Amino acid sequence: MNKIDAIHIGQAKVLSTWLQKELFSRIGKNVWSDEQLSGLVLNWRSGAVTRNIMLYGLKALYPDAKILVCVRNDERAWVSSIYSQYVKQGGFKSFEQWFQQDFDKRFIDQKQYIDEIKKLFDDVYVFCFEDFLDDKEKVVGELCDWLGVPVPIGLDVDKQYNKKFVGFRMGVARLRGIFFKVSRILLEVDKFA
Repeated sequence: MNKIDAIHIGQAKVLSTWLQKELFSRIGKNVWSDEQLSGLVLNWRSGAVTRNIMLYGLKALYPDAKILVCVRNDERAWVSSIYSQYVKQGGFKSFEQWFQQDFDKRFIDQKQYIDEIKKLFDDVYVFCFEDFLDDKEKVVGELCDWLGVPVPIGLDVDKQYNKKFVGFRMGVARLRGIFFKVSRILLEVDKFA
């Protein structure tokens, strides 16, 4: 098994892509960074259960791993961003329908999740997305210190990935999701005609 220097449990819509593309790819350390480790990407409905299973699997495979997690303090903004990602992936329900029917609300309790991570692993680094937005250089410096690497020269702390859909773009994306869902249903019906 490859040596892992750190594991980044990338929660959806919490800086994961930036960390992967702008930081981890340039520091010369083997950082396993994957949103699926948080459970949310795998299952919107019961992901909170999945994420705990993932934690115990990580502990079994990498008992001495250094764990990195970024959280969002603004829960409403975080859930709104997750909904936007759902629509980008072809979802078409309204926010209210999605939140009531499909979103595992246990994800919102990040304190419980972080407590569980800290109970399992000795070396855990947690930082807030909002702190990064307030002082990017400071947060990146502290994270690089924790990883034991210098801050990469020329790091673009302002580069943005996976920007959230809003307004008109959100409506168009939802219509696209409805169109593709109806198209798939019609193709299935056509098989039996």
